[in-house]
Amino acid sequence: MTPDLLAEKFHNLYEELAPSFGYETRKDSAKPWADVPKKNKALMTEVCRHVLATCNELSIDELTTRFYQVREERNRLKRDQVKARELLDEASAYCPVALQDRIRRQIGTS
Repeated sequence: MTPDLLAEKFHNLYEELAPSFGYETRKDSAKPWADVPKKNKALMTEVCRHVLATCNELSIDELTTRFYQVREERNRLKRDQVKARELLDEASAYCPVALQDRIRRQIGTS
């Protein structure tokens, strides 16, 4: 979303919702976005630019959280792989060598 589009949406919703909160907006700005004075538009657009920049910074936190989740999942899979190797080693007395080799290749061991 662009700052211009966010500013327009914000303005329109603000004007629409203000009366339900018992607030009467200024006559100068209580009009369709196309008719809002240029200075008001410029200010609101700049505010929205800063809001969007802040939201983008917050997404870095979300990405960091996801990174740690993926890393934990990878570690869990590695633990599962180790467990599979241990089980294979325990079962090797009952399993033909050819089958052991095939299973080792599938789970990534030599």
